[in-house]
Amino acid sequence: MPDGSSPYRLTLHGSIAAIPAAAWDACAGADNPFVSHAFLLALEESRSAVRDSGWLPQHAVVEDESGSLLAAAPIANPKAARARQRTVLQGELPSPIDPPAGCPFHSRCPIAQERCKADRPALRPVASGALAACHFV
Repeated sequence: MPDGSSPYRLTLHGSIAAIPAAAWDACAGADNPFVSHAFLLALEESRSAVRDSGWLPQHAVVEDESGSLLAAAPIANPKAARARQRTVLQGELPSPIDPPAGCPFHSRCPIAQERCKADRPALRPVASGALAACHFV
């Protein structure tokens, strides 16, 4: 913004209960059970991950001017988390009701090419042992 202020707000929460579950899972990744809102809440409610157990739970969220959650992450090491660079994806979100042709993420992917708009990539193992659906990984 011209005045040097940011339209985004970063907040650290000491409890996952302070963050709406649907918004957290949409940003942090509901597909990874170890960062899902339900799992983190269960850890806190069972007192397995609370200040008294030696853990200091902190959950970072980035919100826009309207309060919409844009990014979320549990932070294991707050100093390391502050030092890392975050990638903010640009472009239009794909519709889950009417997904685009080709790769569903081509409208937001920084390495997308024409092929991505037409051909949906197959899910396949990559060097790290993970699975990826990308023509270029």
